[in-house]
Amino acid sequence: MSWQDEATQLLTERYGALVGYARLVCSDPADAEDMVQEAMISVFSRARTFPNLRAAEGYVKRAIVTRTIDRARARKRDAEPEVLTREIDTAPGPEQRAVDKLSVAAALAHLSPRERACIVLRYIEQLSTSETARTLGLREGSVKRYVHDASKKLSATLGVEALPPEWSGVAAGGGERRV
Repeated sequence: MSWQDEATQLLTERYGALVGYARLVCSDPADAEDMVQEAMISVFSRARTFPNLRAAEGYVKRAIVTRTIDRARARKRDAEPEVLTREIDTAPGPEQRAVDKLSVAAALAHLSPRERACIVLRYIEQLSTSETARTLGLREGSVKRYVHDASKKLSATLGVEALPPEWSGVAAGGGERRV
């Protein structure tokens, strides 16, 4: 199968899934389709073939994550310093918290690009820590740290315990707690 056929088949069969994946990974879900198109162009701009459609899709997903991280870095680098202000208001009661619950997608937008990528790969794509590390080109310990930090932030943002059960015995330093 030629690379053109692979690209066509990937777009025909998996475009919706790729856009859904990009919506989770991107800080702005409106960028998802653009990100998929950029990733497809990046991956298939050179004539390359993959052993199967799943491998091609994985390569495109990696390109989406890489482009998202690069775009976030560029925005951060180009941003002008902002004056930080703090609003003082009363703490909302439980009824207000129920009204203002954030969706998971909105909460993911508050994470750094690497944290978001690690959370999405680990818990949405259900990859293992080692698979996530390989996909992102990181060490397993780094993936664990990003997932841990992101889980803490999600817990605070959503007001629920977002830390996965397997982390209950892990200390913040990464080692196991002895009881």
